[in-house]
Amino acid sequence: MTDSRIEIARVAKDFTVNGRPLRALDGIDLTVAPGEFVTIVGASGCGKSTLLRIVAGLDPAHDGAVRHDGRPVTGPSLQRGIVFQEPRLFPWLTVAENIGLGLENARTGYDLDGPLPEPPETNGPKSRQKLLIERARRDNLTIRELYLAIAGARGHWQVVGTASQIADQLEERFRSGGADGFNVMAPYLPGGLEDFVTHVVPELRRRGLFREAYEGRTLRDHLGLPKPVHRVPRAPARQAAE
Repeated sequence: MTDSRIEIARVAKDFTVNGRPLRALDGIDLTVAPGEFVTIVGASGCGKSTLLRIVAGLDPAHDGAVRHDGRPVTGPSLQRGIVFQEPRLFPWLTVAENIGLGLENARTGYDLDGPLPEPPETNGPKSRQKLLIERARRDNLTIRELYLAIAGARGHWQVVGTASQIADQLEERFRSGGADGFNVMAPYLPGGLEDFVTHVVPELRRRGLFREAYEGRTLRDHLGLPKPVHRVPRAPARQAAE
């Protein structure tokens, strides 16, 4: 019988980014004793959340092993809990509806590894629901696969990597004409946005892709847009009475 509640041995995890492999975790070893409080600290993108998801059984490791009370972690369990950075798993559902999703699944008997059923009409963002349903149908995703695909970026383009690797991907899309700007949706606030500003923005500035300071006082000035010509002729000024 082991004296550790959690054992992490030589855990490795890979992601595929733009067709290229990215190793997020490599040879991670950690043990957590009964009653011990452990904090994992590291720079943004170093794999903290990925490691926690593996320990919770939400994501598989590509190498190594995780044990809880001596038993291998092969999937989610009621013996382990996790608090997500984003309080919603499915963006078109409210927080309460997401909380009740597990009970609803147990009641309806939907197989998480089966195809996505036809969901009822939502009172939330209908365009987002339509987009994700179409994605599940097009890519033949199961309920579980759809959840895993959208849990990080809520269905948007997800960029994973170091500050330099993230800047590489943004620069590639910008210079190839794929985008002329980006809306940054941090995985959590305010820390995720602070990480982007602290690490990625300086790298973009070093490459000449992000301004050092605002160049004007209006939004038009900031975007570099010319002031349009006033097409409506102005009424002639009234002459002063003699």
